[in-house]
Amino acid sequence: CLLCSCSQKGPAEQRIRRINRPMMGTLIEVVWRTTGEGTGAEVVRSTLDRMEALSSRMSLHGPASELVEINEAAGKEPVKVSPELLDLIEKSLSLSRMTGGAFDPTVGSVEAVWGDIQREGGGRLPGEEDVRDALDWVGYERVRVDWEMKTVFLEKEGRRLDLGGIAKGYIVDQAMAWLNGRGLRDALINAGGDIRVSGTAESPPWRIGVQDPFEKGRLLGSFLLQQGAVVTSGTYERYFEGEGGRFAHIVDPATGRPVEGLVSATVIAEESFVADALATAVMVKGRQEGLATLVRFPTARGVFVERNGTIWVAEDLKNILELAPLPSGNTVRFYGPPVSFLLPIS
Repeated sequence: CLLCSCSQKGPAEQRIRRINRPMMGTLIEVVWRTTGEGTGAEVVRSTLDRMEALSSRMSLHGPASELVEINEAAGKEPVKVSPELLDLIEKSLSLSRMTGGAFDPTVGSVEAVWGDIQREGGGRLPGEEDVRDALDWVGYERVRVDWEMKTVFLEKEGRRLDLGGIAKGYIVDQAMAWLNGRGLRDALINAGGDIRVSGTAESPPWRIGVQDPFEKGRLLGSFLLQQGAVVTSGTYERYFEGEGGRFAHIVDPATGRPVEGLVSATVIAEESFVADALATAVMVKGRQEGLATLVRFPTARGVFVERNGTIWVAEDLKNILELAPLPSGNTVRFYGPPVSFLLPIS
């Protein structure tokens, strides 16, 4: 995951406040700066309420889930859904196309196979036939979105949408828009490592720390961000134990097998849902093809860690990322041109 500090110190009259709430399988924390003119706590609580309502409609489980309805109607009939879910699914499909399928919201059928094996215990890995059968249901190209009718249709029975790789980021983006629209423009939302920050010209930027995937609680470094999102995907916290060792929970939609190569991918972008999907796509494609994919997103940059300890850092982070002392054997390499919305550390 990705860690953050509150921020650099602001003006003396500002106070840092925070509220957190369990949600979406993690702890959602909202941190904001305020003056004596009001705390903003009610705005934050109402925003958290809206986040909960939105997440319940996008969950893979639960009576209020529109996603469950879509999956149950796969191969049978289109399902009418809310504008937010329609928007998220359309964004998911667009990102799937732009990443060449490395991010694919229909990969849930394959993930379920690995999840079933994990729940059964004993470390037995899925057989080739199990994986092949599950791959038959993967394919973002066969998801039909009808904006006029406001419906979503999965063309094949057994196929299912799983928005776990993007829904949290989307909900965080919506939450930040709600906060900003109600006057809280100097805020940070941390949804278990999906981070979105907002600030004004008068306020100091937020300091974000990048987790060392090889040592829990240790940071590779930190950087400052005034506006934008940071998301990390990795193999070091969520994984499957099985025959032959430990396997990443992130599955390649093309092979049906857990990804290898990178240990973590931290992506910085202007919106959380984009960073969410791209972090997954880079993990799937690996360092070389992953960096080539990011070229299609001019304002997205990142920090990627390979299994051999090599750390790849975007060129524009060279004067922004304040690296911690690194263990012997770690190598830092830089890639790519700069982007404009990142701030140098002063």
